[in-house]
Amino acid sequence: MKTQAYNIVFPKELMKKIDSAANRSYKSRSEYIREIVVSKLKEEDEWDEIFAKGREIGRRMGIKSEQ
Repeated sequence: MKTQAYNIVFPKELMKKIDSAANRSYKSRSEYIREIVVSKLKEEDEWDEIFAKGREIGRRMGIKSEQ
């Protein structure tokens, strides 16, 4: 996987928590943050699929959105 470096800013207290969690996991800070982001994106994709299926089922049943 090709990588690219970015500079991002975190509050100091959050950085302490990230570093602590990364150390407990025996991972580098970058590796830990990368895994968290990938996990969150995967979770959001899964929820998007669930909602899309729900909308499709609702459409087939003639249920209209409340919006």
